[in-house]
Amino acid sequence: MPWLREQLKWHTNNAGRRIGDVAIPATLFDGYTDPYPVFTTAATDISKDALLFIGKLEIQKETSFVIERLQTSVSKIERTVDQLRELEDFFQPSCLAGICEWAARRDGNARA
Repeated sequence: MPWLREQLKWHTNNAGRRIGDVAIPATLFDGYTDPYPVFTTAATDISKDALLFIGKLEIQKETSFVIERLQTSVSKIERTVDQLRELEDFFQPSCLAGICEWAARRDGNARA
């Protein structure tokens, strides 16, 4: 399995995100993308900005800047959810079958 992980990473970054006929997700194996910090940062920012928004409403101050910050945080979460959809798509049987066939051919060639 470590061999396959390295192959997926290499093909993601260096070989046009394809293994055989299978398209590899753009960020799943790139080695750089981690959705966890995006979610934790966005959750903190949304909580903080929501409280600021309520406070500004109570004292009748301008809220457009806070709304823009909330929209930016939501956009970050939406992009990250799209990356997680890549994960779901990759682990569908049709995609995994192609990866397994490719790996079996490569493994068979290495043992011969």
